[in-house]
Amino acid sequence: MRAGSYNEQLPFEQVYTEEKVEKIQALIEDLFWRGSKSGNNTGAGAATGNLTLCNGIINTLEFTSASASVIVAGASFSGFNKSDSIAIIDAVITAANTSASDILGQDNLNIYLSYGNFTKLMQALREANYFHYDSNFGDFRVNQYLGTNWNIIAVRGLNGTNKVVATYAANLYYGVDLENDFETFEMWYERFQDLVYFRSKFKVGAQVAFPEFIVEYKG
Repeated sequence: MRAGSYNEQLPFEQVYTEEKVEKIQALIEDLFWRGSKSGNNTGAGAATGNLTLCNGIINTLEFTSASASVIVAGASFSGFNKSDSIAIIDAVITAANTSASDILGQDNLNIYLSYGNFTKLMQALREANYFHYDSNFGDFRVNQYLGTNWNIIAVRGLNGTNKVVATYAANLYYGVDLENDFETFEMWYERFQDLVYFRSKFKVGAQVAFPEFIVEYKG
C-alpha cells in the first residue's frame, strides 16, 4: 500500500481485477456444465452456492424431460478408471455410431470429459502402445482420436465428475446478454465504510438443441 493512512485506491488493482476475471471465467464454465438451480447432483455432489444460479448441460441431460432422449453409454463400467478409459470412450463412440448415426457427418464431433479423466485416457493410450500415434495432440485436446472423426476435449466444468458427453459442438448452446459482459465490472472506494468494493454483473445460460444427438456416459 502507499504511505499514509488515506489509502483509497488499490496499488495492485490490475493484478486483482485480472484474477477476479479469471475466477469469473472459471465459474461460468462450471455453471455451463454443472449448474443446477434445484441443487441436483450433477456429478460432483449437490450443486450449492454459485452453482445454483443457472441450469447447466448435465442438469438438462439428467433432470429434465430431455433425459428420455439422451443415449446412455457404458452402463457396464463403474467410475472412470485408467484401465477402463479406452473401453469407455469406445463405448461412447459405438453408441453414437449405433443410435445417433445421423450426427456422424456433422462438423466438430467432440467428446468432453474432465482434465483428470483425460489424463487417465492419455496414460492408458501410452501403456497400450498408442503413444506413437500421430493424433494431433494439443492443450488437453486430441483431434481425430485413434483414426475416428471424434475429438477428445478436456473441460474444467466436468472436473470432479466421471461424466463424458459426446455430441457435435453446435448442439450445445451458451447464452449471454452481452458476449463480454463478465469482463465488465466496477470498483469504487466507499468512504463511509472505508472499503474498496468490486461489482460484476452478467447473464449466462446453457441449453441443448437436440438431446437425442447426445451420448452420455454417466460414470
